[in-house]
Amino acid sequence: MATSYTNTIQLAKQGAGENANTWGTILNDNVIDMVDNAFSTNIAGALDFASETTITLTQNQGLGDQSRLAVLGITGTRSDSTSIVSLIVPTFTTASSGNGTTWGGKMYVVRNPNNYKVKVYNAGNAGTDVPKNSTMGILATPTTVVPLFSGFYASSVADVTHNVNSTFLQSVSIGVSGGDSSFNYGRITQSSISATSFNNGLITNLSATGSASLAGHTTFASIATFNGDVSVNKRSMCAMTTIVCSATTTIDLSLTNFFYVKASGAVAGAVSVSLATPVNGVVGQTGAIYLVNGTSAAGSKFSYPTSVWKFPGGVAPTKTAAANSVDLLTYFVRDVSSDGTLKAIDIAAISNFKS
Repeated sequence: MATSYTNTIQLAKQGAGENANTWGTILNDNVIDMVDNAFSTNIAGALDFASETTITLTQNQGLGDQSRLAVLGITGTRSDSTSIVSLIVPTFTTASSGNGTTWGGKMYVVRNPNNYKVKVYNAGNAGTDVPKNSTMGILATPTTVVPLFSGFYASSVADVTHNVNSTFLQSVSIGVSGGDSSFNYGRITQSSISATSFNNGLITNLSATGSASLAGHTTFASIATFNGDVSVNKRSMCAMTTIVCSATTTIDLSLTNFFYVKASGAVAGAVSVSLATPVNGVVGQTGAIYLVNGTSAAGSKFSYPTSVWKFPGGVAPTKTAAANSVDLLTYFVRDVSSDGTLKAIDIAAISNFKS
């Protein structure tokens, strides 16, 4: 029985009674060393795409070659970053496992730290793409090449056709010069992110320790909670909401902290405005409410019909009567019931600003 070879990494299998007194050398050179080297990267020649557009992995029985490697390191600088180069892997033989099933194929880790995509396939099959600046696991089966996992992909060059899915990323800079990086079910730690959008995503239980710097315009769509001190070195701003009054006006404190409440200028003469109990306030909220008479609303009056409004000495201020007059109420929400109803809003009033 002559020497045969294994299906995937081409190890020598001695036939019965073959190679008397020389099998030790064959075992060392064509089995043990080959197994050891199979877990290295490109020991039998670099996969260099500097001048090639297609490379076919060598497949030699009992000898060092590229197809038996576990890790394929792609090298070679190209001037055209839009290139898609081709790496052709062997179509491995399907063999019986002895229990009625068949198997075939081999796993590779393809490392592509370059500015071009690598298309990996068996000759004549569709295969799969390994993105720019990425490392990807693939399975070369008897009929095709399929991805096993995609990960470690964080490109500083735009590559809008690939996402990062179910991947742990650490110490990564993303979106330095554009791109469309999308993160689904991922964990990111110690990362610097710029020019990157998170759409329809959910980040929960996020803990940031150490010094964090947000250099751009940052928007928090929901509540941002700071458990420590907050230091602001420049301006702190809040939007102003304008309310044109009806006879009974209710201020919704969830809209902002600052309000501009106008006696309607569309109504000739004085109007009377009853300020009902504000809604949606939270304890600790503070801000300002401007009360404004329009050009045709001289003599307008504002009243506070509920005891929720708390004034010094229990005496509500009288609105300045003149047209275009402006009075100011500064407020602090002191008490809210368990069902969210406002119970106490403390007021300090300053009269007779000019609009």
